[in-house]
Amino acid sequence: MKTSETIGELSVALCKAQGELGHAVKDATNPHFKSRYATLEAVIDTARPALQANGLAFTQAPGALVDGAVEITTMLMHEGGAWMRSTLHVPLQKRDPQGVGSAITYGCRYALMATLGLPPIDDDGEAAIDRNPPRQSAPAPKADPIDPAESEQTREVL
Repeated sequence: MKTSETIGELSVALCKAQGELGHAVKDATNPHFKSRYATLEAVIDTARPALQANGLAFTQAPGALVDGAVEITTMLMHEGGAWMRSTLHVPLQKRDPQGVGSAITYGCRYALMATLGLPPIDDDGEAAIDRNPPRQSAPAPKADPIDPAESEQTREVL
């Protein structure tokens, strides 16, 4: 990862944004692997509001083909000018336009999620999980022991 000379403002803003981020919902199915995944659109839709609210933006761009892989560079920028960027090399399954496009989308999705610390979540199971369980209340204070000097009538009421 490469960064601007100083990243203090960016670090503070990213920390705040991560506190506001939800999870990227797995909104698509990969029939080949019979698995669900969060699309690039779902990742961006999840991230953008928290990023914008904290003065952050990102860019992603494909680069050169190197050793059968396409480079994807992700850059996170703060409105104050600080930035951080990393480049991911995504192997091509097919060396045709569709294969390159698929690798670019795949790389953008995973690079953005990794940069932001944004986990995917399975929406099917999420509805059954209570992520905000009720807080346990403090145990009730114990009653004072009965004073032996008290009358029998008082003891029966307690």
